[in-house]
Amino acid sequence: MISRRSGGPTDTSREYEFTDWEAVDRFGREVAEGLAGRGP
Repeated sequence: MISRRSGGPTDTSREYEFTDWEAVDRFGREVAEGLAGRGP
């Protein structure tokens, strides 16, 4: 229903990937770098 309302795909016979995994990786690296500089 949410996908239909926003104009997205609605075919339930297949799977869709909506996550930008490169952005998730980038975010994780940035967080890890920020935490590494904080010390114990």
